[in-house]
Amino acid sequence: MSTTDNVGGRPFLPPGVVTLIESTLGAGLDAFGTDPIPVIGQAPGFNGLPLAAIRLDRGALVSARNDWLEALRPVVTNVHADMLFSVFGAYELARVTQPDGVSAWGPVFFFFGDASTWNDPADPRVVRLGEDDLAEVDYKRFWHCYDGEGHEGYGVMEDGALVALAGVLHYSDGVEEIGMDVMPEARGHGLGRAV
Repeated sequence: MSTTDNVGGRPFLPPGVVTLIESTLGAGLDAFGTDPIPVIGQAPGFNGLPLAAIRLDRGALVSARNDWLEALRPVVTNVHADMLFSVFGAYELARVTQPDGVSAWGPVFFFFGDASTWNDPADPRVVRLGEDDLAEVDYKRFWHCYDGEGHEGYGVMEDGALVALAGVLHYSDGVEEIGMDVMPEARGHGLGRAV
C-alpha cells in the first residue's frame, strides 16, 4: 500500500529523500514530468553531478550541464522513460557526454523504504561490525561498502574470514545508503539478503 500526499496523489517521500533528490538534480519535485521528460539546465555555481536523471512513479527529470542541453533534448524527448532508464538510455546519454570525458553509467537504481517496509529476519549468521572491524575490511574486495565513509556495517564470517558485508552510509536525517558485497566463493547461500 502506497502512502500519497495531498497534492496530485504523488507517493509520499520522507523529507530527507526529497532533499537528496533535489540536491542531486538542482530542482524540485514539481519539475518532474512525462511525455516528454523535462531536460533542465543547471544554475550557475551548481555543485552537483554534470548529468542526473531520476524517475519517480510516472514522472522523470533530466538535469544536465547547460552546454549539453541542445544535444540531450532530442535524445530524451524521443525515448520512452522505460528506454531512457535502461542500458540503451545510458548509451544514448553517453553519446552526448562522452566527448567531454564524462561517462553515463547506469542505470543505477535506488530503492527507498521506511519502517513499514523493513523485514528483519534476524539471521543468526549476521553480526554487527564495530569501527575497529570496519577499519580492517579489505575494501578492494568489498568495494561497494564505503571505504572509510560508512558509519556501521553488518557482516557474515565463515572460517574466521569476512565473506559478506553491508556497509551503511549516512546521508542526512532519515536517509542512509546501503552498499553490499558477497565474496564469489560464498554466493548462492542467501548472504546478500541476510546482511
